[in-house]
Amino acid sequence: MSKRSLLVIHRGPEYARDFDEILAKVRTLDRDIAARHLPSNFIGLPADVWQHPTLTVALCSTFRLPIRRGPVLKNHQIDKLVQQEKFRKNSIATPLALLFRIGMRLDKIDFCEHMVLTPMSLHLTSTGRGIHLLRRVQAERLTPADFPADHLIRIDRKGYFVQKFIDTGEHVSDSRVSTFFGRILYANTATARNRMPPLPEAAPNLLSNTISGLVQESDWNWRPEPDVLDLAKKVHAAFPNIPLLGTDILREARTGKLYVLECNPGGNTWHFSSNFGRNVWQVKMGLSFGASERNAEAVGRKLLLEQFGAFDLVAEALAEKTQQLAA
Repeated sequence: MSKRSLLVIHRGPEYARDFDEILAKVRTLDRDIAARHLPSNFIGLPADVWQHPTLTVALCSTFRLPIRRGPVLKNHQIDKLVQQEKFRKNSIATPLALLFRIGMRLDKIDFCEHMVLTPMSLHLTSTGRGIHLLRRVQAERLTPADFPADHLIRIDRKGYFVQKFIDTGEHVSDSRVSTFFGRILYANTATARNRMPPLPEAAPNLLSNTISGLVQESDWNWRPEPDVLDLAKKVHAAFPNIPLLGTDILREARTGKLYVLECNPGGNTWHFSSNFGRNVWQVKMGLSFGASERNAEAVGRKLLLEQFGAFDLVAEALAEKTQQLAA
């Protein structure tokens, strides 16, 4: 007879296949755990579900199910500037950032000569649009007229921020590491194929340089450096009650020092099932390992799962958390 209940709440039916497999592994690891997964719009469960100590893990910030007992560990959005404050408190290097205001003056020592202008809202930056490299003096001279009518700065209600530019070398490069309660699920480094323009001439006009690899042709390397993985684990340790993180990391070319940009705590980085994951992550991984365009998604999904044994790790984490926390 089960002694504990585990509820996993996810974003919708496209996640069901993944969590059918994961929760079967949880039951194998601990037969005392009754494990269920539900979409975020699910309303009610039978009363007997709540008869045992329960843990709820949600990969989303809102859901409809009333939780009758036990703790809830869930993903939720954290403003980027708040994330950075958390990084600094935990001795995690992160490039200085400030909320952008027209006419603001920026300290030359803090920001040096170049910076990145980027939206605050994750849903506006997940495709890499609207992120620009600017000279510091140019950022100080920007006026509303410099932004086209359809620019994201006019759409993003949370505003934009300026961030110190971390020079990753001749080619823009950044790493993404996915973690689930601190366990590495997958990791890659994307490096743009086109060279960066010489920095003294960077961004002669506002939209001339895009700094995100998501909107550039990039080569994806799925053999991350150990220090990148270690840093991602340290980041998750600073957010222990958030199930899923997707941490973005830069390596400064001159010094080799690593910087964390953000950790994407909203929960929309489960790329084994998401539309974005299928269309970008799985295809990119498949093509990186020689798959044809026709079957890149299927090959990429398999490789993504096998890189570190993602579903085994998620199952282990869920079983461990249920044993520790169900109440």
